[in-house]
Amino acid sequence: MATDHQTPASKQQQPSTVAFKIVIYEQENFQGRCHELTGPCPDLREFGVEKVGSILVQSGPWVGYEQSSCKGEQFVFEKGEYPRWDSWTNSRRSDTVSSFRPIKVVRTSDRRAGVKEG
Repeated sequence: MATDHQTPASKQQQPSTVAFKIVIYEQENFQGRCHELTGPCPDLREFGVEKVGSILVQSGPWVGYEQSSCKGEQFVFEKGEYPRWDSWTNSRRSDTVSSFRPIKVVRTSDRRAGVKEG
């Protein structure tokens, strides 16, 4: 699920009741059009996003992928601000994120925690 906004980053930092929420900005430093995700997004281009300039994770951990369909190099995003591509990777090979999905922590019956993407 995604929505478009033109709201400044300062207004985006309000507490949320959504379990997973990430805001993708098309320009660095939380500028330009933004798109909210509350669930998996296999291809940002479906929402007209050609480039990810900055990211604001409001809730839940997320994994971003270099390629669409959740393929390629992976980037883990925890709650916080990522104003430029080099704040989420030090890779000189890739500055692109094309798909996202939340990371869910699941509890098993013997109280161990596990991680599940999706």
